[in-house]
Amino acid sequence: LEQVVPGNLNHDSTATILFKNPFRDSITVGVSLEGDQDDLSAFEILLKKRTIPLGGMNVYQIPISFTPRAIREYFAEVVVKMNDKIQWRFPIRGVTESTSTAADFHIKGKCRVKLETEFKIQLPGLMSVEDDEIYTCEIANIPKELAEILAKWILIHPIKNKLNHVNDHLIFGVKFMPLKPFKTAADIIVKRSKGGRWKYLLF
Repeated sequence: LEQVVPGNLNHDSTATILFKNPFRDSITVGVSLEGDQDDLSAFEILLKKRTIPLGGMNVYQIPISFTPRAIREYFAEVVVKMNDKIQWRFPIRGVTESTSTAADFHIKGKCRVKLETEFKIQLPGLMSVEDDEIYTCEIANIPKELAEILAKWILIHPIKNKLNHVNDHLIFGVKFMPLKPFKTAADIIVKRSKGGRWKYLLF
């Protein structure tokens, strides 16, 4: 079963792989990471010793750090090896997120009056773009009491959902027509089809 490790761009995050010795006898195992070199650069096993003695039926925690340098997904496997014939593999997927702490976007309108506007979004942390890659935008982390009605009052549609270069902008159209007064904060989430996401604050 793949373990997902979320992490912010250029920041360390950690996760733990749990390995259980399935035998009643003590064993000694080696721990390593395998994968493409670009992916392995984002992961590190946080163990002082890579050879571990483990009692029968005991569980051992293997701490992993994830430090992404680009907005994309990273893949690797933690390999616990007893010998050439017996080993256990734990796939991990690192998902990079760029989080803004500022109030990036505002939507303000009058009750029962349709407002149409645009979100123009530039994506930090991109190392490259591909012509066929599509980006999506959604509003998330809405308070529960407003989630159902805001799904009807706010509609987001793509105007420009592909990039020509890393400094290019995406453009999403927004239609907003509230039926009663309210004020709230939420997040705008932009996702790329090849993995990774950006989070902006919406008021």
